Amino acid sequence: MDLFILGSDEQKIRQLATARKNITVGQLNLVTRPGPYCPVNPGKRMNCQGKTVQSLGDTCSFCGPLARLFMDYGNYIDLFPINIELRTNSEGFPVSFGYTIEEEEGKTVHEMSSLLPLSRCHMMGLEVPCPNHPGMLLERLYNKNWRIPYYKCNGKNGQWESV
Repeated sequence: MDLFILGSDEQKIRQLATARKNITVGQLNLVTRPGPYCPVNPGKRMNCQGKTVQSLGDTCSFCGPLARLFMDYGNYIDLFPINIELRTNSEGFPVSFGYTIEEEEGKTVHEMSSLLPLSRCHMMGLEVPCPNHPGMLLERLYNKNWRIPYYKCNGKNGQWESV
C-alpha cells in the first residue's frame, strides 16, 4: 500500500524512524531511505541489518519511497512525499493549485481534484480515507499498466516468471 505525506514532514518522519539495528519483527517499524530518491538502480540503499547494498534485497533496502512502515518482512506501507503548490502568473494571480509528486520528472502540478475530496474505502480490513481518483494517481506513480505485474508465479513449478 502507498500513502502520500506532505514533503514538509520529511524531517519529522526521519526523526520517528526506527534505527535499523533496533528493528523488531512483530512490532511496528518505520525505516527511511538513507539517500535521495532513486527510481531504480543505482541508489543509496541500506538493508535491515544496516549494511549498504547495491539492490533491493530485503524490506529495508529501498530507495524510492521516503519511508516504509512494517511489522514483518515483506508486508509494508510505503510513504511518498508530495508538495502542495500554488502557481501564479506574472501579476501574482493564481494559475493552478495542486501538488507535485517527488519522483516525477518535470514536477508536473497535478490538480487537487484527483486527490481531494477524500473518500472512504476498505483497505486491509480497515475503513480508511482514500484519494478521489485512485486509478489516476497509480497511473502517475507507476504507469498506465500499473495493474499488470512484472512477474507471475507459475502454478506448476512455483517459480516467478516474467510476464
